[in-house]
Amino acid sequence: CPPMNPIPPPSSTPPPPHTAPTPPLPKRKHDDVGSSKKRKSLKTRIPTSQRVLRSHKELELAESLLHISMLVEKPKEEDLLEKVDRLEKEIQELKGALKNMEKAKGKRILQGEKEEG
Repeated sequence: CPPMNPIPPPSSTPPPPHTAPTPPLPKRKHDDVGSSKKRKSLKTRIPTSQRVLRSHKELELAESLLHISMLVEKPKEEDLLEKVDRLEKEIQELKGALKNMEKAKGKRILQGEKEEG
C-alpha cells in the first residue's frame, strides 16, 4: 500500500534559505567588493568637462532628431515617385559620367604607353 506522507521529489523542494546563499557572501564582502568598488569608481569617474560635452552632444542630437521628425510628414506617393524618378536620372547621369571618365583614363593610359615607346 502507498506510504501515508509521500516524499516530494528533490527537484521541487527549494533548498532551505539559510544554508544556500550564506557561504559565498562573507568572501565577497571581504575580498572582492571593497577593493573592486574603489577601482571601479576611479575608472568610471568622468571629468566634469567631458560630462558637460557629452550632455551638450546628446542635447544637440535630440534637437536635430526632433527637427527631423517635425520636417518629415507622411509623404504622398506621387512625391515619392517623383523623387525616385529624379534619383534614377541622377544615377544614370553619374553612370554616364563615370563611363566617360573611364574612357578618358583609358585614352590617357594608351597615350602614355605610346609616348614611352
